[in-house]
Amino acid sequence: MEYQNHFLREALCAFRYDVAPDQAEPAVEYFHRFYTLLKERGFTAHQQQPFELSFQLENKPSGPEAVKSEVSKGQPSLVLRNESTGYAIIIGVGFLSFNCLKPYPGWSVFLDELVRPFMPLYRELGIRQTLRAVQMAYINEFELESGETAHDYLSHLLPLADLPDAQLAGHSSQSQFILPPNTTVTLQTRVTPGQLGPCSRVLLECNAAATIVESADEWTLAGQAHAAARAAFTSVATPKYKSSIV
Repeated sequence: MEYQNHFLREALCAFRYDVAPDQAEPAVEYFHRFYTLLKERGFTAHQQQPFELSFQLENKPSGPEAVKSEVSKGQPSLVLRNESTGYAIIIGVGFLSFNCLKPYPGWSVFLDELVRPFMPLYRELGIRQTLRAVQMAYINEFELESGETAHDYLSHLLPLADLPDAQLAGHSSQSQFILPPNTTVTLQTRVTPGQLGPCSRVLLECNAAATIVESADEWTLAGQAHAAARAAFTSVATPKYKSSIV
């Protein structure tokens, strides 16, 4: 089922590369060349990011690489945004991210309207690098109505069975799952209280990273990452959550 009335704040599909040591052209120069190609298609440059939220891939003796998220002083990156579509493309050193702010049109439309058309333009830059992983993330955010609880929407946020009058006053967690042979799924959940006390805002991030394996291309990895991130959402979303976004 393709959900229509998403609580999504943002969806992104990111490609991560290992840049070759002999890559001679400075990043700022191919950033400019990429911007020149995209500005003819309605994109404008909005900012360079001195800090970034990164998902570090840690090598493991066996199985997929683990994903560790952290905020750090990152490599230069450039945000290119199309205001009429709500799409954005972020180019960095060894990094290319396709982003969609709400409303999210669905995976097939997102792929066909943004990712597939603009990936060839990125390849034209001729950056000497090899694909390492593809990441898919869905960032859901919504407010609870009066009388609702976070558990009404997310099955992994359990109430205290022996304290039926206890109300959730806040929550923050991150869970990580390994999906052999090459995918790692990270689930981040945050529930914050409103000004009057009861919890009112819920944030759920479903993130999956598929690392390169033999014979897999970028589209295969993107499909794997998308399927895993979506399955993470459907695993924790309650029937009430699902029925509210059909």
